[in-house]
Amino acid sequence: MEMTVRDTVIVRFSGGLGNQLFEYAFLEWIKTEYPYYNVLADLSYYKLNNPHNALCLWDVFPEVTLKTATLKEMFVTTGLIPSFYGGPLKHKINTIREALNSYFFKASEHTYIYDKDWISPEKAKQIIDNGYNYLVSYWQDVEYYNVVKEKCRKQLTFSVQNVVEYEEDMRKQNAVSMHVRRGDYVNSVFDKEVNLTYYKKAVEYIYSLVDNPHFYIFSDDKEYIKKEFNWISEKTIVEGFDNRKSYIDMYLMSLTPNSIITNSTFSLWAAYLNKKPSNIVYPDVEYMTHKVMKEWIGVDPH
Repeated sequence: MEMTVRDTVIVRFSGGLGNQLFEYAFLEWIKTEYPYYNVLADLSYYKLNNPHNALCLWDVFPEVTLKTATLKEMFVTTGLIPSFYGGPLKHKINTIREALNSYFFKASEHTYIYDKDWISPEKAKQIIDNGYNYLVSYWQDVEYYNVVKEKCRKQLTFSVQNVVEYEEDMRKQNAVSMHVRRGDYVNSVFDKEVNLTYYKKAVEYIYSLVDNPHFYIFSDDKEYIKKEFNWISEKTIVEGFDNRKSYIDMYLMSLTPNSIITNSTFSLWAAYLNKKPSNIVYPDVEYMTHKVMKEWIGVDPH
């Protein structure tokens, strides 16, 4: 029997790798909670955008299989012409597309858009049960992942190994990965939430738990690390994996038994995908609410 629009749920993907992983976990959660639905991914955002100049989820994890919504399925579900072209004239063509949608079409009343990072699974069930079938948000709640963790861990397998000479050392019990995000965080609310005070407290806490720790520091601002983190003596600043190789940082961060993460989806997923975690330290700030595992260790950053 052919599926109808009422049998279909489409999840819009957007943002960088960390956001995509939350959206992927949410899509898999829907497939588990609503096994009779045709659950599809809308990847049209990436026709127009390339956040952080990085590879996407489906490039990094070859085992991931996403059933992608066709243009017809997108139009039937949303009532609008979707983004369909990503070539040199993409912005001009998209302007025409938006004008056509504005003048000739009307968005479906079953579209749900919530431009915030968190919606609980209970709220998500209400949304779907109320007939919304085109879902746009960030779905950043660890409970989605916890429900589908076994399947996700099988599919979210990095296709890289032995990328640095000290990779085996990073698996040792005294190894600690530390993520310091700069870039678009500088002078933002995220930067104000997590500062050097947090890292000093987190390092002190690690010293109380781990004998002779060695810190592997990951950042998009290596010069800042060299200048501001010279108070850590036993450290390695991991270099060489920026932009389209940044996913290798996530892979390497997932290897260390101990981690100091920051208020970032990239950081969170490195910790989620760690197969043998001992101590995961995170900044105890509002942004991290609903995103952390219960066994992780929160540190007040102020």
